[in-house]
Amino acid sequence: MKVRMLPLALAAALGVTGPSAFAAVNGSGEVRFEGTITDTGCPIEIVNPSLGSPNAPIQLGDDINKKLFKAAGDTAGFGEFALRINPGADCVVNPGDEIQITFQGAYGATTRNNFSLEPNGATGLGLALHYKTTGAQVKHNVPLTDIAVSNTAPTVIPFTVNYEAEGAAVTVGRANSKITFVVAPN
Repeated sequence: MKVRMLPLALAAALGVTGPSAFAAVNGSGEVRFEGTITDTGCPIEIVNPSLGSPNAPIQLGDDINKKLFKAAGDTAGFGEFALRINPGADCVVNPGDEIQITFQGAYGATTRNNFSLEPNGATGLGLALHYKTTGAQVKHNVPLTDIAVSNTAPTVIPFTVNYEAEGAAVTVGRANSKITFVVAPN
């Protein structure tokens, strides 16, 4: 008797009284699932090239006189940084591997293909980024390609950065920016 009552008591507790219990509820819907599968790749450090130690943010100077910017292309301030890739257990690099690096300015690009500064600060200039090995200008959202990486030793990829005037009309203020980068196989 107790055995027969248990299923009946359980059904009543769950609100199941028969086939017509859910007849008033009908419809359909959709469940969306999202995710990303990645091959994490190599950790990349931003370093001070002369010291070899992690270094951020990159300082360009606190007292750069706006009078140094008389015309488009005039530069002032100077900074260096490097990206360091360390091969190892979590970073498999094959002999002859090459990479490309794409930099994207958080505030877009200037008319001279430099990286724009934060709003509400100095105006009329941008950050000019250069690949130190070749001197090539690194442009917003344009991959820098054919960079060889070592499979046995750390690869240090050096860059220089300075302010570059868009024209003669430069105003004073904070001159900060933020740039992200993506490293991918070439």
